[in-house]
Amino acid sequence: MILKKYRRGDILTVFLVGVGGLEPPTPASQTRCAGQLRYTPSNEQQEYNRIKLKSSRRILYFIPFLLKLFIRSSVFCLLMFCLGCSASRSSTMQPNLEVPHPNTTLTKEIPTELPTSGTVIPIQTSAPVQSLEISPTPYKSSCLEKGTISHSEIMSPALNETLTYFIYFPPCYDADFSPGYPLLVLMHGQIGDPEMWIKMGITEKADNLILNGTIPPLIIAFPFEKRYLIDSRDSNYDQAIIEDFMPNLLKNYAVNTDRAQHAIGGLSRGANWAFQIGMSNPELFGAIGAHSFTTFGNEVPKLSGWIDHVKQIGSLRLTFDIGEKDPYKKYWDAFISDFLKYDFPFDRNVSPGEHNTIYWQSHLQEYLLWYSTGWGDSINNKN
Repeated sequence: MILKKYRRGDILTVFLVGVGGLEPPTPASQTRCAGQLRYTPSNEQQEYNRIKLKSSRRILYFIPFLLKLFIRSSVFCLLMFCLGCSASRSSTMQPNLEVPHPNTTLTKEIPTELPTSGTVIPIQTSAPVQSLEISPTPYKSSCLEKGTISHSEIMSPALNETLTYFIYFPPCYDADFSPGYPLLVLMHGQIGDPEMWIKMGITEKADNLILNGTIPPLIIAFPFEKRYLIDSRDSNYDQAIIEDFMPNLLKNYAVNTDRAQHAIGGLSRGANWAFQIGMSNPELFGAIGAHSFTTFGNEVPKLSGWIDHVKQIGSLRLTFDIGEKDPYKKYWDAFISDFLKYDFPFDRNVSPGEHNTIYWQSHLQEYLLWYSTGWGDSINNKN
């Protein structure tokens, strides 16, 4: 039997031609023909599939190459960008050198020392209403040590409880030094933290100023007002400072007994206490510093009696300062206006700032210089 195939378009026509002509369809012939009718691709189709597969493989060959090229290009561009930034930065950091004129006298501006408490605080400057009279005097000092801070407490009959305090001793403190060191009592604000002044950096400032001879060695005491939220009229804190705390300091530490060598100061609520305690006890203090003074509201009626008392004892230095954006400044202004009606000298200063540690920290050195004015004679006699 002869099998012939003819392809017309998509129709496959099969003729089975036998010896005797067309083979009649029988089960045997149908089975035999079904095995022969399995479709096999033509040569053209096989060639097409081979070319398509080869093309696909070529594309796959290019993928690693393209990926490697992309990575190299990215690294190159990044390197060029970094080199360009470095060149730009180095060019902008070129020092601006100025050649002075031969007849010009060069002066170097020395920046104000910032606080060393860890946080960087901007120094605030302004034209004060009335500048503090500060004239630092160089003092002799051969000590290279730093000061120390101690914590202690006493029983206060005035408070009927213990009164705790921190105390700063100057570098090379001598417990037997006579006639004794100047004393500065500093009171905290109404946040109830006895270490408030210490945390702001007052003792580090004192170390620096003492070691470089700007101010004399001094003792600084920081009493704690445990009941700092009660009304001042219901508190015996001022009585405890005068009757219990000051005698303890004069007895147990090398403190100069001269009132002119004592100063009391504070900030916020502590400023109110410092002013009230200092003005009502001028026999114990020769200087008062009221920083961010807010008033207790009952000082004005007492001014006349306080001033008469001070004039009987001797001179007393007094200073007030506040930030121009302090929310309590309106009370400060009203009090200062009333105080100016009396014949009593005092300093007052308004500077940029608010009622916060930023303002107080920026004035720590100024405070120490003001308090220590006139304290150098007894220290110079020691050396």
